[in-house]
Amino acid sequence: SDYIKFATQFMLKNKQSERDIICHNLIFLHVNYNTFRVAYWCMYKLMEDAGIMAAVRREVEEVVDAKRTGGNMLEYEAEFTTEDINKLPIVDSFLKEVIRLTSGVFMVRICSADTKFSTASGETYNVRKGDRVAIYPPVFHHDPEVYEDPETFKYDRFVDAEFFKNGSKVKHPLIGFGSLCPGQKLSMLQLKWFIIN
Repeated sequence: SDYIKFATQFMLKNKQSERDIICHNLIFLHVNYNTFRVAYWCMYKLMEDAGIMAAVRREVEEVVDAKRTGGNMLEYEAEFTTEDINKLPIVDSFLKEVIRLTSGVFMVRICSADTKFSTASGETYNVRKGDRVAIYPPVFHHDPEVYEDPETFKYDRFVDAEFFKNGSKVKHPLIGFGSLCPGQKLSMLQLKWFIIN
């Protein structure tokens, strides 16, 4: 990125060690791909398109109206549970679409068995058990076979949707190979709560 190039040149000019530069860049890359970054893009997309904001607001207000206490329509006291938050298909789809179009982190996995990997052009590679494999999900996120019109932001793309690749249903459309990230559910819940508020 332009930032990494600038930061590296700046640090070299100021006589920083190679180790300091590497550590700075690794920290920048790690911090740049957390929930704060996704929250920024959620706010940006909500402010960019009044139609998206209206759809999200309408869905949330329907749940709030159904849960209000006291009978006073002006009171906004409503208790939201995790189950309530996870039953908002527009909010869920909007968040997934933001992640689909704005994520960009490499994921490193360890191969659990000897595997032959074939490319679309027919080349075959052997991946040994224990080898580290770097995967870049945005390649999948922009695949026109999986996502119709993949470069266009469609906030409702994931509502009641199924995705297919090579004729097979994709089980995890955001991360085509699945993920065992222990914080995934918590971070999604945090982001949904942020959007709702």
